[in-house]
Amino acid sequence: MRGLRFLSLLTFIATIGSIIYILNGKDDFYSIFEDIERGSAQTLTFTQKIKSYFAYADSWNYLILAAFIAILIFLFVFNDFFLGKFFQNQKRGKNGNGSFLTGGFVWLTRMFLSIVLVFVEFVLLSNIIILIYSSGKLLNNPGDIASRKTVLLLGTNKRTKSGNDNLYYYARIQAVVDLYKSGKVRKIVISGDNSRADYNEPGDMRRDLIKKGIPSSIIVLDYAGFRTLDSVVRLKNEYRVRDVIIVSQKFHVERALFLSWFYNIEAKAYVARGNMTNEMLKRELLAKPKVLMDLFLFNMQPKYGKTQVRAGIDLKRDKDLVLLITVGTLFLISGLLLKNTFIY
Repeated sequence: MRGLRFLSLLTFIATIGSIIYILNGKDDFYSIFEDIERGSAQTLTFTQKIKSYFAYADSWNYLILAAFIAILIFLFVFNDFFLGKFFQNQKRGKNGNGSFLTGGFVWLTRMFLSIVLVFVEFVLLSNIIILIYSSGKLLNNPGDIASRKTVLLLGTNKRTKSGNDNLYYYARIQAVVDLYKSGKVRKIVISGDNSRADYNEPGDMRRDLIKKGIPSSIIVLDYAGFRTLDSVVRLKNEYRVRDVIIVSQKFHVERALFLSWFYNIEAKAYVARGNMTNEMLKRELLAKPKVLMDLFLFNMQPKYGKTQVRAGIDLKRDKDLVLLITVGTLFLISGLLLKNTFIY
């Protein structure tokens, strides 16, 4: 038992040491997304790939990372406590002491289940946060829009992978047409992917909107909307828009609204028709946690253009110092709580 507890403690220390080493590395790396596009991601070592995620991280991201790790440890200990109670009751019910192998297997099972529960809790909490924030900003009636606005139309492929018409695409087109006919549109920014010569989301949408009677003079194309984050950041930085109506399906605009809040854009969403498929549901469950991690942990940047540089943590500012001490204390307490998880 002592050997197992020592091994567990050593693993924990090695994990924390690895994180510190990765974050404090002196080498510069491109974003992992740029590495993938250049085809060079496969040549990077594991450590280099991890570092590339933090290519744009600042001191605030590292502070939030420490708090994030501490909170995950709290959840892990909380889960382990109740799982431990459950396994103890099961053991008593069998009236047996159990062998070392049985005890070790139960301990490993408890650890594994605790980690799985932490992942599930983080995913659910991330989805709940974004859902709650966006709930009051979703519009289904053009009459709910007070005045003429700039519309951000989020791009998607006109065809599905199987070659059929993409119903999400046509629903977004129709939603913008409905807004225009109601007199609520001042300008339309179509933001989508045009990374290849044979793939042009903004161009396709522009042509279909013009066919529906929308004048080309009010349409602006953003060919670098590779991700929702890119579309939102570029809307503010490149097109100077700070008050917008976002058009896409409900599951998509929820993320876009949260991104808009983070980047200080006044945004509401006009919801296009379209329900999630099972595949889309799985994707969205993980996409929302990724939004939180991109914003708060990695400070992800659009492929073209940058967000505003934040001031670093200043120990001369009382608020920064108190926050730093609070996170440090949180991290210390979470580490102390781990000691009970090494006993089975």
